[in-house]
Amino acid sequence: MSGLVEVPVVPVALARLSTLLPPERVRRVEEYAAAARRLLDGRTLWNVSSTARGGGVAEMLHTLVAYAAGTGIDIRWLVIGGDADFFAVTKRIHNRLHGVPGDDGALDAGAQTTYDATLARHRDELVSRVQPGDVVLLHDPQTAGLAAALRERGAYVVWRCHVGLDETNEWTQEAWGFLRELVEFAHACVFSREEFAPEWVDRRWLRVIPPSLDPFSPKNAELSATEVEELVHRHGMVVEGTALPRDARVVLQVSRWDGSRTWPACSRPSPRTSTTSRPTCTSCSPDRRRAGWPTTPRPPRCWPSAASSGTRCLSGHVRARTSSRSRWTTWSTTRGSSTLSSGGPPSWCRRASRRASASR
Repeated sequence: MSGLVEVPVVPVALARLSTLLPPERVRRVEEYAAAARRLLDGRTLWNVSSTARGGGVAEMLHTLVAYAAGTGIDIRWLVIGGDADFFAVTKRIHNRLHGVPGDDGALDAGAQTTYDATLARHRDELVSRVQPGDVVLLHDPQTAGLAAALRERGAYVVWRCHVGLDETNEWTQEAWGFLRELVEFAHACVFSREEFAPEWVDRRWLRVIPPSLDPFSPKNAELSATEVEELVHRHGMVVEGTALPRDARVVLQVSRWDGSRTWPACSRPSPRTSTTSRPTCTSCSPDRRRAGWPTTPRPPRCWPSAASSGTRCLSGHVRARTSSRSRWTTWSTTRGSSTLSSGGPPSWCRRASRRASASR
């Protein structure tokens, strides 16, 4: 795909949600929808992303655009194309916003040239579609370079970043250094967590909107015990290792298969067998480091959990930084058996540690 492509989305009435919400929430949603119609009257709300399928942003936009269209708002969704070199650069940015290098490439002048050249092929067509006064939501690093031209066109530009890390390191600093002069042309920014936003983002024009999922999505569908049994034991489900046991409880992580989704960091239990009931974090145990196993890019912090007595080491900091609203997950060893802990604040930052300690 080389040019702009508009994604067709069928409007969905907000009334569909009324079966799930209490009456006061239904009234609030209707009030917000009426306010949006007034504010956007005579304008088009554009969403611009880099893919229409296969990722969390695309999944979310299919739902959000459909519900917004169902309120009577003129909303559109455009997808930009790009070659392999462009997406290699943007994947590098994505990984480094998560605090990891991703590959051995640089975000240098050559990467900037590749990035700019791709967006230049879309800029004129996009600007010709957008009218002064329209609102444009640019999603993630792939589209940030379009903000300047759209602002010059007279549109209101909002850049929404769906990725990030609570703390900074050399990789996040490099990524934000690449993006800063592109993002600063936006009138406002939206992040999934305020901690994801770099310090140079003007907090007056920063909004925090957590990720969302359609409650009617198949991911939220109730499954019977028989359906679960058939799904997890169907042929080809396990591509490495032995088949899933039928007579034991199984810990399952569902995500894309890459390092930023934490599987390498949490999939191997610590070799240490504890003689007490205190769990041992697989990412920070001395045995793991001595054995030369991979550890997380930044040292994890162990803190007392309000949900348990004693100390629980939450290696979920890796998970929390890649998915701001995910449950905390941690592999640990308790008397030699692997366990999964969940709960607690969706962060591994110092503030979460202080809050958890204070709540005990």
